Amino acid sequence: KQWYNAEYGECTPCDPQIGAYQEEPGSSFCKVTYPGERLDVAEEKDGSTRYVVDQLPIKCTPGTFSNGRSPNCLPCLKEKREYQNDHGATFCKICARGKVNDDATECEGLSCEEETMTKKLEDTLIDYVF
Repeated sequence: KQWYNAEYGECTPCDPQIGAYQEEPGSSFCKVTYPGERLDVAEEKDGSTRYVVDQLPIKCTPGTFSNGRSPNCLPCLKEKREYQNDHGATFCKICARGKVNDDATECEGLSCEEETMTKKLEDTLIDYVF
């Protein structure tokens, strides 16, 4: 959709690359996605040309986050022990003790055996701290 640009006296498209959208044609401004949102872009195809027909903000799904003003949500990184189990997140949580599942939506607890090994390792490291 477009917004009215008074400087040029014409309607200008909102830029989805910065998370800008407008659902009311002829409005005097573009809206932007809030933190925890991304743009849901509906497109139509006419031959080889694609047309954006609608852009609306939707909440990020679990395993992702957004700082706002963005067309996409960013993934939480399992390798960095990041996860997110909520919709509309603005950051990833850190899984301090446990394992992050493959889609970075849960911090799974350690088994009793793994917890014991972790505790023994931590105790050993503490003994060597000067």
